[in-house]
Amino acid sequence: MLSMPVSTTDVEIEECEGHPGYYRLVNPYGEAYAYSQPGQFCADHKHYIYLNAIDPARIYIEESPIGVDWGYGMARVSSYAQYFLDAGFDVEEVDELEMYGVYEDGAFTFVETSLLFSMLGYDNGDWYESNENGETRIELPAGYNYSAVKDVVVAPADAEAVYYNLQGMRVDRPAKGIFIRCTGGKSEKVRF
Repeated sequence: MLSMPVSTTDVEIEECEGHPGYYRLVNPYGEAYAYSQPGQFCADHKHYIYLNAIDPARIYIEESPIGVDWGYGMARVSSYAQYFLDAGFDVEEVDELEMYGVYEDGAFTFVETSLLFSMLGYDNGDWYESNENGETRIELPAGYNYSAVKDVVVAPADAEAVYYNLQGMRVDRPAKGIFIRCTGGKSEKVRF
């Protein structure tokens, strides 16, 4: 499996206007990443890593295709928290696994081996623990006030769903494909 040294990469981070605490990192494995060479990353459109920090006590990375191929097919990332939520565990069960990220000192931090990595053409696309070298930090821009998210009023669970494509653009009538559905303060990926 791939093994890369610990590195720091400066990338753009965007927050969903309708759901404070829902972020995406723009092209984190594209041109700015020291270990991606031209031809290995998709340069014709953007790819994102989705960070769900809507609930400050349950921060996780959603399954995200990252637009890079290091010779084994397109790569993707996720977190154990998302993996277990997708497997049908409820949030309290995932709480017990202590796999959620935390926010402190201006950054989201994920403990060692809580993140996952996969390449679709390697070992049938199985997931592998990724951040074995230590904690992974995603720092917010200086002056950003994430603590304001704690004061957000959550819409009722029966509120009308709003859909976004994987590029973050709102879609009024989603058709076939993968979309982000935002309902009642909860965001999740759905397939039609």
